[in-house]
Amino acid sequence: MKAKNKILIVLGLFMLMILTVGVTYAFFEYSRTSNDNIIKAGRISFNATENSTIVLNNVFPTTSSSDSTNAKSMTITVTGDTDYEDGLEYAVILDEVNLTIGSGTNVKPLPVKLEVSVTGNGLGTAETGDYYENHTGYSTASKYKVVYDNTRIKDESRLVVGYIAPNTTPGTASGINGTITLKAYVDGSKVIISDSTTPETTVTIDGEVYTNNTEIPQDAIVLTTDEWNAITGSGALSFKIRVEAKEGIWLEKKYICRRVTNAADLHKEQCTN
Repeated sequence: MKAKNKILIVLGLFMLMILTVGVTYAFFEYSRTSNDNIIKAGRISFNATENSTIVLNNVFPTTSSSDSTNAKSMTITVTGDTDYEDGLEYAVILDEVNLTIGSGTNVKPLPVKLEVSVTGNGLGTAETGDYYENHTGYSTASKYKVVYDNTRIKDESRLVVGYIAPNTTPGTASGINGTITLKAYVDGSKVIISDSTTPETTVTIDGEVYTNNTEIPQDAIVLTTDEWNAITGSGALSFKIRVEAKEGIWLEKKYICRRVTNAADLHKEQCTN
């Protein structure tokens, strides 16, 4: 009887030790869940809309942009804001330019003049210096620059470039809302319409009579009446506007070069950004 009691006592102590060990193990087990890790999308908003298209219908060459009959305009409204700390940069670019007449070896460019302007401060502050040299320093103020230099219209020519600063209060739009105006017309100082099928005959421009091509102003394009009359139909001559916007500072200075036709100007810079 005593032996059985001893065995029960020993078993009882062994079970107590197991329970004690179990409790001790549970006491040192560690687990903790951290606070919520929140991911928020940085606000970005950008939009460019055209109010109309430029239609030059039944027009004649003109030297004045105030000639409302032969010069037409359109506007592009640009709005945008962002919470990204590096802001946004955008460019208004010429695209799919088709401004030549004729074919083969008789292709001639039609000298369309394009004027670009921004009114008011809706796009921010106008950059008076070199935009591409200064834009890496922009951070708190929206800026823009009209970079088109009034040369002949070419594919990928930039008209306006700009920077949108981050919103002062994240989630609250405080970006830009401005308007760019484009005005186009056939440049009367660069085109001559002859009354003959041969350009070498006498022509008159703004009251001045020219007897042959040696007296025609430099860079002028001579068109016969047949060539001029052939400019007709939807999309016969056209260009489009493309607007690009990306996060941060991404625009690099690019050069668009024109062919030099005057040997006296060979030493001059012939490329523009």
